[in-house]
Amino acid sequence: MKMTIDLALIIGMALCYAVGQFVAAYTLSGIAMVLLLVFVIRLCGGAITWLVTGR
Repeated sequence: MKMTIDLALIIGMALCYAVGQFVAAYTLSGIAMVLLLVFVIRLCGGAITWLVTGR
């Protein structure tokens, strides 16, 4: 489940940047930045959990 959400975040960022080349650059760039922040926070949380629990 976690992998599916992470994959969706990555695909969402890629789509926002790709479509942002043609229309609504600032809006889609902002959405992509939010998705990137969510991804980084999830990545840090997963790393901390892995360090603490070993899983």
